[in-house]
Amino acid sequence: MTKKKGKPMAKNSMDGQVENSISSTSISEDEKYLSVLSKHKHIWDLYDLTGEIVNFHVHIRGEVVEAYRHWHPHYRYNDGCSACIAEMLNIVYRFYNNKMNEYK
Repeated sequence: MTKKKGKPMAKNSMDGQVENSISSTSISEDEKYLSVLSKHKHIWDLYDLTGEIVNFHVHIRGEVVEAYRHWHPHYRYNDGCSACIAEMLNIVYRFYNNKMNEYK
């Protein structure tokens, strides 16, 4: 093996990953999904305060429901029904508030 001019060769290079790269301080699945719900809680807060659902786009609803399904895997709701979406918000964020009270 020879050095190319101006570029040193890597020492002890390995083919493929040998060591575990997962941090011992990585967050749990519960915390991961609670953080998703926390990220979108402002939508619930506005709805709870005013009774209006604002900027609750399809992709956000998907994230919220996916996070909730971590605990309730068979949960379903009608995405084409505005009353059903409001009910889903109530269900998910009441659950979220109860979960957060457990951590206190």
